[in-house]
Amino acid sequence: YLLYTPNRQPWKRRNRWIPALGSIDNDALRERRQTTMMNIDGIEPVAAERRAVELLESCAWPDGPVCPHCGATGKCYRIGGARPGLRKCARCRRQFTVKVGTLFEGSHIPLYKWVLAIFMMCSSPAGVTASRLHRSLKISYKSAWLVCQRVRTAKQQRPLASLLTPSAKPKRRPAATKGVG
Repeated sequence: YLLYTPNRQPWKRRNRWIPALGSIDNDALRERRQTTMMNIDGIEPVAAERRAVELLESCAWPDGPVCPHCGATGKCYRIGGARPGLRKCARCRRQFTVKVGTLFEGSHIPLYKWVLAIFMMCSSPAGVTASRLHRSLKISYKSAWLVCQRVRTAKQQRPLASLLTPSAKPKRRPAATKGVG
């Protein structure tokens, strides 16, 4: 843990963060922050987007695609093109993707970044802030805030609430007691 120790003589040294045992310079802090962040530099966006669409389709439609407009099953076919996962219903003749009717609808954020954000938010017991998503996923802060709000709302709704809540809650450390020391 880091303790804040203000200097008594500010003209000699600046106020600085000093760890409880020893000192850490700024390079070590920067390196520690970078290792805790998710690195998405090596991800190829096209392949990751295709895999994210396949993952969401297998979760949303285990028995095959269902048209969100008319409810037809088995009468939907893929449309090849620039948008991965684009389908068309043979009954109502309308196009749709797995995003329609979900928290991803109307968002220009790539689907693989949504999946990474959901993973980060659900795997961290303390939660993830919008600024951390902003830094990790390399999206704007406003977009990261929107992602956080939508995922938090989806985690509280009926089908996902039971799946995304951990069964064993993390144990809290007992409060530090002041002792003679």
